[in-house]
Amino acid sequence: MFRDNISKKYFFTGQVILNDEPYVELQYDEKNQLRKVWIFPYGYKCSICGFDFEKIYGEVGKNVIEVHHLKPLYSIGKEYSVNPIRDLVAVCSNCHTIIHKRRIPFTIEEMKEILKHKKLK
Repeated sequence: MFRDNISKKYFFTGQVILNDEPYVELQYDEKNQLRKVWIFPYGYKCSICGFDFEKIYGEVGKNVIEVHHLKPLYSIGKEYSVNPIRDLVAVCSNCHTIIHKRRIPFTIEEMKEILKHKKLK
């Protein structure tokens, strides 16, 4: 979902552009290259709920995960350089949807608390 205050200079043909250079290729055929660099050491499980696409869907779910920007793209300027280790987190599509359910996205900690309290009921 794009917000009104996101500058178009950050998006071009499926790419996030930072410092006038493509940083993250968002095309489906290129996504896994970045993900393997950053996510592979941590696995492909959701960092909030632990969902593992491969465990549920088998081979077709292998290496499937979404990436959430801890600093929303609309809030960072051209001078900010995204650090995949510090600024990105692996999440499943369900958790990613809920994170963005409100105007100010839920934090990872808030999401974990929501799940924790839901499981206690």
